[in-house]
Amino acid sequence: MIAASSRKIPSLVKKYLMAITGFVMIVFVFAHLLGNLRVFVSPENFNQYAYFLHDILPAEILWLLRLTLLLSVGVHIWMAVLLKLENKAARPLGYKRKKWIQASSASRYMTYSGGVVLIYILFHLLHFTIQSVHPEFGQLTYSLGETLTHDVYGMLIYGFSSQFWYVSLFYIVSIGLLSWHLSHGATSLFQSLGLRNERTRYWLNRIAWGY
Repeated sequence: MIAASSRKIPSLVKKYLMAITGFVMIVFVFAHLLGNLRVFVSPENFNQYAYFLHDILPAEILWLLRLTLLLSVGVHIWMAVLLKLENKAARPLGYKRKKWIQASSASRYMTYSGGVVLIYILFHLLHFTIQSVHPEFGQLTYSLGETLTHDVYGMLIYGFSSQFWYVSLFYIVSIGLLSWHLSHGATSLFQSLGLRNERTRYWLNRIAWGY
């Protein structure tokens, strides 16, 4: 079935879909980062941000963003699998000896880093969104003036406390691999869209690493 899907979708379309969905996720990660940095301002500031997302922002917009992100993740993985199978089918015997000339370590291991990132995303959803890892998260409350809301700041502090050091370690490793994955993905998407050339390659690589 997967092989049939690979033949039906042109390679160029697969690469475009990989690039577009990758761009959607890159924007999300950046926006998510900016929002989460508010945790360093104050507990109230961070809980105000969480309250806005879950209680002030219209539910239709929130679910549209969630579904767009989930669809992007699904299509991105699907296209990655199809392209991997396509490349393998084109060269079934492989190389007797591989020599890497320009390929970075991040580009050579995109499949593996992407797999760990997928596991991290699923755990992150179970941990802080669905809250099945720590059901007690649902009992944490915080007063924003006269409004009683969920204490997302307290949830974060408790979830990464010293007694759960292994969870913190998993997050650190996963975020490191996510950054490594994006260091290649953020620049390769421009190549897939035909926007990267020898003149822009240097600066796009620097911007990707900076990101």
